[in-house]
Amino acid sequence: MKEDSDGSGTKFIKAKQYLGYLLQKHLLLSGNIQEEMFDAVKKEEDGGFHFFDTSQFNGHISLSRVFTSSLNKSRAHHYLQLAYTFWSEQFAPAILALNNEQERTVFAQLPKLLAAYLLIAGEYSKVVVCLAHAVRLNNLDATCRILLLRWLCHLGEWQMTSEQLKIDAKLPTICGTHYEILINIIANIVDLNTQPNKEEIVERLVTQWQLLSEVGSKTFMLYQCQAIVKHALIVASRLPRADLTKIGDPLKNSEMEIARLTALVKNRHQSFYNYAEGIDMQKKVVNPDEFLKLCSHIAEHFEATILQCHELAVTGILRECEGIIMSLWRQSLRLGSLPRTIVVVNFLMMLVLMSNYMRNREQTLRFVYAAILNVPKQSEDGEHLIERSSHSSEKKKERTEEARLEPHSGKCSCAVCEISSHNLEFQLNVSFAAFLFSGFSSHSFQSMALKFRNLSSSFSEQHARLCNAVGANIEAKDFYPLSARNLFLTAAVRWLLKNGAEEKPQIKEKVVHESLKICEHEPWNHRWQWLTIRQLERETTVDVSQQFPWILPSHPSCCIPLSSLADEFNALSLQTPRKAQLRKTPQSATTSSLLKSAREACVTKEGLTVRAICSSEALESAMHDFENFSHLFYREWRHLSCSSLARANSTDSWLSAYFFIEATCFATRQLARMADEEGESFRYENIEQFKAAVKALPSDITVVQLFLDASRVLWLIRLHCDRTPLIVPIVGISQDEDLLRRLQALLQENDLSGKMGATCKDAKKFWAIRRRLDSSMEVIIRDVETEWMREFACLLLPCFRLTEAGLSAASEITERGFSDGAAKVLVEMCSILPVSEWRRLAERFAVLDDMRRASSINTLCRLRSLWDSDREKGQELVDRTALSYTLFAVSPELASFPFEMMPILSKCHRVCRITSLYLFQRIFMRSKEIPKFVDGRNSFYLLDPGGDLTETQNRLAERLRMVECWKGLIGKSPDPKELKASLESSDFFLLIPKFVDGRNSFYLLDPGGDLTETQNRLAERLRMIPKFVDGRNSFYLLDPGGDLTETQNRLAERLRMVECWKGLIGKSPDPKELKASLESSDFFFYMGHGSGGRYFGKATIRRTDCRAVSVLMGCSSARTTHEGEGLDGRNAIYDYSVARCPCAVGCLWMVTDGEIDRFFLAMISYCFSDEIDEARSKDDKNGPSYRLLIDALAYARTACKLRYMTGGAVVSYGLPIMSTNSHLLRRNICG
Repeated sequence: MKEDSDGSGTKFIKAKQYLGYLLQKHLLLSGNIQEEMFDAVKKEEDGGFHFFDTSQFNGHISLSRVFTSSLNKSRAHHYLQLAYTFWSEQFAPAILALNNEQERTVFAQLPKLLAAYLLIAGEYSKVVVCLAHAVRLNNLDATCRILLLRWLCHLGEWQMTSEQLKIDAKLPTICGTHYEILINIIANIVDLNTQPNKEEIVERLVTQWQLLSEVGSKTFMLYQCQAIVKHALIVASRLPRADLTKIGDPLKNSEMEIARLTALVKNRHQSFYNYAEGIDMQKKVVNPDEFLKLCSHIAEHFEATILQCHELAVTGILRECEGIIMSLWRQSLRLGSLPRTIVVVNFLMMLVLMSNYMRNREQTLRFVYAAILNVPKQSEDGEHLIERSSHSSEKKKERTEEARLEPHSGKCSCAVCEISSHNLEFQLNVSFAAFLFSGFSSHSFQSMALKFRNLSSSFSEQHARLCNAVGANIEAKDFYPLSARNLFLTAAVRWLLKNGAEEKPQIKEKVVHESLKICEHEPWNHRWQWLTIRQLERETTVDVSQQFPWILPSHPSCCIPLSSLADEFNALSLQTPRKAQLRKTPQSATTSSLLKSAREACVTKEGLTVRAICSSEALESAMHDFENFSHLFYREWRHLSCSSLARANSTDSWLSAYFFIEATCFATRQLARMADEEGESFRYENIEQFKAAVKALPSDITVVQLFLDASRVLWLIRLHCDRTPLIVPIVGISQDEDLLRRLQALLQENDLSGKMGATCKDAKKFWAIRRRLDSSMEVIIRDVETEWMREFACLLLPCFRLTEAGLSAASEITERGFSDGAAKVLVEMCSILPVSEWRRLAERFAVLDDMRRASSINTLCRLRSLWDSDREKGQELVDRTALSYTLFAVSPELASFPFEMMPILSKCHRVCRITSLYLFQRIFMRSKEIPKFVDGRNSFYLLDPGGDLTETQNRLAERLRMVECWKGLIGKSPDPKELKASLESSDFFLLIPKFVDGRNSFYLLDPGGDLTETQNRLAERLRMIPKFVDGRNSFYLLDPGGDLTETQNRLAERLRMVECWKGLIGKSPDPKELKASLESSDFFFYMGHGSGGRYFGKATIRRTDCRAVSVLMGCSSARTTHEGEGLDGRNAIYDYSVARCPCAVGCLWMVTDGEIDRFFLAMISYCFSDEIDEARSKDDKNGPSYRLLIDALAYARTACKLRYMTGGAVVSYGLPIMSTNSHLLRRNICG
């Protein structure tokens, strides 16, 4: 369009009218889509559909069909593309050529509106073009100037953003609140991504955040500034050795960014997140400036939330990520945006493929893909689809047919094809969808890689158009936007993890090389992909069975065939007419195919192969990466890297143990760091810190980690404060390992039999089956000891203190080439293992310590004979008088095994579990409440205020007066005001005497650090476990769902007997009430379904500063559902661990109501009654005044009909607990 002297005005008016018509048409048709989707969702929900229920996607399939039909019927996207093409290719060049500034300003509203619609569509490159035009037409438009810079940053166009900042500096000054601050923030973000002095830039960003946080007023621009700074700090957290105490946890920063953006959207569109109302965007177009801001906030919120989901997914926090993604899916349908919908569904499918737990949803989600991406049937409209999809036969058909993606013809004009023709990133997302649909197949990855390469020229052209619009002279070859690079690298990581080990080395090397090349310019923006790909590049396959011959799994023993129980189940007489059907046992070999091929332990005739770092150069590189980025909990990289580093450093037991400890519990530690307000790192930052942590453990505790590494080798890591770590590779466990399959089948049979209990008429037959299952569990746990642990089973026992004779014996063993750790274990086991087993253990240690002389073993056996003779004469090698505890840290895949019930532990039942060593120590240190920095000179004392303790005064008064700087009173009571002032100002307050329970004490030992002898004498005794709690201060929650009548009948009266206990029966608690109870009570008893999460939510628990020992007597309340390699799994106990709960007790699997009620009553009787005192008083003439909770669990197992299926189900996580009151249930002493 060219301006001429006569008709230019008319042409401009017509052009404006035409563009206005296209935009209005797009707005109207988009509104129709939004309205249709709102009605469709409402109709489904009226029929019982819940959008956020992800157990299956049948309702989502029908909604996707309605959505696709509506898109193709309205073709709103078509009019938007016409509008953009007309503007950018014809109208804008003519308008920009005008010399009259006033005329140019008149037309500046058009690109603003166009940019707003493009923001909703997610076409950000076109948004930048329109915003750049708007700024050139009206350089006083502050909104467009800011948003232009904002979206250039999102695209990763750092040079162009820098050029635009220079241009902006020459434009007329904008006098507005926070405008200059925002410009400065963006300049810092550009520097962060382009300049080498990153630490200095991060300091500037942190300072900017602190200044913004101190602003009292709340404005839109302030929230915008805060959101952008937090986004920059997320990127800053990926820098080497980033100090998160200053920068903040990346996911916490993400939460704050999203909170600000959510507030901005809600304030501009109050009903946007109200799913009970339609979205009605048409009403917001009246003010183009406000509409543009709203659309930008919506787009920013979407992109920030997708980034948050990536951070959650790569740290293994899948459950929370799933919920957020479902919210984005609903918002995308409400907006009628196909590009956004594809991004969301892709992410959801990736989560499904990453998690074993969600893999059963894969097939129905494929139907969602088919509904969205396939060419719709011409005869179907939205209303017909709603009616048809709600019919039961249609749903059945959807479940039985195989979903597939159909090819589109070259002339196809469907929404997918039309949007792909002008939206490059949508093309790449569709290709990524095909990759996901195929389950990460090599063929689909090859297609996506080809698409990515072919789009290079198109992206470069798009980049050139941006440069032209902005007015920047930048040359870039093979340019890809940041989001496109991230998408391809994500696909590369997923393909390498699944198929990299099977593909030809040259193909893998090429993918690795190309991927790292993409990362190298901005690795901080692709950090998790960069780290993971580098680690995969380092690893090679080696055979370890020659080095450790015992590591090959032994042949499974004969066991009770669980499938034979089917006949007995089906023979039961039930009150319901339907016959009980057994679920088929899943095939373990196929349920986790995502990771099986890449890193499964390969047990062959030749041996067992593992993935390992072999070269010194690769080892040094891996160590360097971990040192630089150990603050990031990226679970795939960290699991692979720490597993390999632990194996590679096996000659250094401390370093190896350090990496094994850091190879676990990423998601839970990340969640704890998000909830923490004190700036903890939730990791051991170096080997010295780890050593100090182990040496700080109480001497009565032994930590045993059972770790299944990335090559499926089970390792045992034994830690004690007085020992060097002992590290043993136990056995290789394949994914279809017999014991794994047997346990899985048994637990499925257990679930089925439990459901039959309420309707079964034949009680005798029912209990026969239950007892048969109990016998099967006993066999399984016995086989775990004999087939997996074998001669190393004794290492599950706690370490015992060696006597002088024992230390002398250990010294003799070390003189013969054994390590100190192995020597002390051999001494400990002299009185436990028979000679033949002890010899085999010594032979294993000889291999581990790289000893080759058989004569040393023979010599040891002769020495043992001498030690045995000395023991018979009373010269003990080990002191077994003190209480000792074993704390198990078990890999999620093995966590359902009741290791506590193993025969080797039958006489040493004081066993707890922990989620991770770090989280345990966090709870332990808190429980001791040790003051660190106080000034002993600033003290106040009160000696014998009653004036009747003459001897006490004689002994102490002179000593107290010697300290001139101390103040106090002797023999008289203080004035209350004086006492109050002293307590508020003093560092120490000494009241002599004070009659208190000495178990509830804190101590300060040698704060100056110069009393070594005193520390040696007292430190060990002060650190002793267990933690003491007061049973009188308890809160209970009985059957909050109100549907366990029998449980109420059995337990309610017993609970009401204790008047000082508070609780609820038959109703749910208010979350605030529960939070207060957990923070103030010593015990929390829950008796109901599961762990209670359905009644008060996971988030409620995590946000609690939990003081209460939590006893969760519900089915599977402590069960860890294995999700996949490197994932923590799903377990309610993790939430209590995040909340710093001192101890949580729960059930590993389904238990029947009557049995678990019986267990609970026996447990509280042991802890809080004197019913069993008589049996114990023979050893204690005064009667016991406290009870160990672990002992209570052991006692309660004897009260169960099923020792293994009920008693073995209950486990304890956290600190060993001592109840300080044992007579509540009989005497009811609550004072």
